[in-house]
Amino acid sequence: MKWFQDKSIRKRLILLVLLNGILIILSVFFINVAIDQQNYDAVLVNLAGRQRMLTQRMTKSVLILDSDLVNDDERLQFVETLRSSSTLYENTLNMFMTGGETDLNGRYVSTPPLTRHLEVLKQLHKEWELFKIEIYTIIEHTDLLLDDKLDQHDVSLWNEEIDAAIIYVIRSNEALLKHSDEIVTLLQSDAEYHVGRVKITMFFILFLELVLILFFLKSINSGIIKPFERLFVAIETVGRGWPYAPTHSERYYEWSLTEEHILYMYQSLKNVQNDLFILNQDLEMKVKDRTANLEATIRQLEETYEKLLESEKQASLGVLVAGVAHEVNTPLGACITGSSQIILENEQLIQSIESGNLSREAFIDYVKINSELIELIDTNLRRAAEIIRSFKRVAVYQSANIVEAFYLDDYINDLWISLGYLTKKYDVTFINDLPHELIYGDPGDYSQIFTNLIVNTFVHGYSLSDSAKVEILGSVMDKTLEIKYKDYGRGILEKHIGRIFDPFYTTNRSGGGSGLGLNIVYQIIVNKLQGKISCQSEVDRYTEFKLQICRFREEGYQ
Repeated sequence: MKWFQDKSIRKRLILLVLLNGILIILSVFFINVAIDQQNYDAVLVNLAGRQRMLTQRMTKSVLILDSDLVNDDERLQFVETLRSSSTLYENTLNMFMTGGETDLNGRYVSTPPLTRHLEVLKQLHKEWELFKIEIYTIIEHTDLLLDDKLDQHDVSLWNEEIDAAIIYVIRSNEALLKHSDEIVTLLQSDAEYHVGRVKITMFFILFLELVLILFFLKSINSGIIKPFERLFVAIETVGRGWPYAPTHSERYYEWSLTEEHILYMYQSLKNVQNDLFILNQDLEMKVKDRTANLEATIRQLEETYEKLLESEKQASLGVLVAGVAHEVNTPLGACITGSSQIILENEQLIQSIESGNLSREAFIDYVKINSELIELIDTNLRRAAEIIRSFKRVAVYQSANIVEAFYLDDYINDLWISLGYLTKKYDVTFINDLPHELIYGDPGDYSQIFTNLIVNTFVHGYSLSDSAKVEILGSVMDKTLEIKYKDYGRGILEKHIGRIFDPFYTTNRSGGGSGLGLNIVYQIIVNKLQGKISCQSEVDRYTEFKLQICRFREEGYQ
C-alpha cells in the first residue's frame, strides 16, 4: 500500500495495469469454469432425458411384444431392445446415485453422485426395481416361448404371467416418467442456478474492472493530462519571454522535477536576454550599415513593382511580383542570416575580450568567419540584384514596337550563328525548315523567343556528351504562321509541363536557373503578339513547342 501511495505517476500506472491484468486473468478463469460447468450440466440433463426416453422405449417394446401382429424375428429384435434399454437405464441410474461413468452418444462420460437429489433418485430406484422385475419376467417368458420349451399347459400359465407383467409395466410407466421428469427439472434448475451464479460473479468482476478503469482514467487525467497542460503553458510562457512563476504545486515527483528544470531554464534565458540586450545596443550601428544594401535592393524592387502596375498589357503582373518577392527572399534571407551570425561572432569576441580569454587562434578564426560571412552577404546581394534585372526583362511589351518586314528563316539562321558560343560546345544537328515568307513585326520579339528556347534546350535538354538535334519547322496558313520548335533531349516530366510557363518556376535552381526564360517567351507570344504557345514532351524522347503567330502586326502591313 505504501508503494501505491508513493508520489510517482509511473509506479501508480504500473500497479493499475497489474491489477487490470489480474482481473482479466480471473475473468478468463471464471469463463472456463462456467463453460466446464455448463457442459457438465448439459451432460446430466441429456442423461436424465435419455432415462425418460428409455422408459418410453421399454414400454413401447412391451406393448409390441404383446401384439399378435409381429413374427418371431421381430419379437426377438424387440426383446434385445428391451434387454439393452433396461441395462443402460440401470447403469445410468446407478451412476446418478453412486457416481461412475456411462456411454452417451458413443463417448463415455463420468459424474459424481447427485447427492442433492438423492431422495428423488431413491424413489425412482424403488420404482425401477419393481419395474425391472416385470421387464425381466417378460424377457424370460418371451425367450422360452421363442425356444418352444413350454408345453401347452405351461404356455397358458406363462401367458397369464406375461399379461400381468405387461399390465404392471404400463401402470408403472407413468410413475417412472414422473420421477424422470422431476430429475430433468431438478437438473435444469441446477444448470440455471450455476449460470446465474456465474453471471453474478462476472458482473462483479466487470464492476471491479469498471472501477479500476475509472480510477485509471482519473490517474491519467490528474497525473498526465493536467500536468502536461500546465507544462505546455509554462513552456509557451518561457518561449515567448513572458514573466514566469509556478502557480501550482505538482503532486507527482516526475512533474515536480520537470517544473524545477523549466524554472531553471527560464532564469538562464532571462540572463541571456539581458546580456543580448546590452550587446545589441553596441552593435546597432554596425547592423544598420550592413543592411543598407538590403534596403536599397528592396526599394529598387518596389520601384520596379510600381512601374509594372502602370503597364496595362501585363496580364500576370501579380504573379510576377509574387515570384520576384519569393526569389529575392532567398538571397535576402541568406544576407540576414549572415549579418545575424556576424552579430553573434562579435558578441562572442566581446565576451572573450572582457574575460581575457581571447587567444590568437580564436581571433584568427573570428576574422576568417567574418570574412566568409561578408562574402556570403555580398554574393547574395549580387544575386538579388541579378534577379531584379532579369525580372525587368519580363515586361517585354514596353519595347519601342518597331515594325519591319523580314524573312524569319534567314533571321533564325543569323540568330543560330550568334549563339555559336553556346552551340559549338555540342555535337549538334540544326534543321531550319521555316518557309521563306515575309513577316511583319519587331525582330527583337522573335530574337527573345528563339534565344530563350535554344538556350533552354542546351541548359536542360542535353549534356556536353550528347549528340544534340534541334528542329524548327513552319507553315503558313493564311495570315497565321505555325511554328514547331523541337529537340530530342531529356524531355520534361509530366508533373512539370503545366508550370513551365509560370514566372520563376525552374527545376535547376541550384544551377543558377531563374525560371524567367519560358515566361518571357510566353509573355511575348500571348500578350504582345496575340498568339498561342503549347508544349508536349516525353521523357528521354523529345520536347516540342507549338507556336501560332499572326504574320502581320496591326500597325504594319495588312
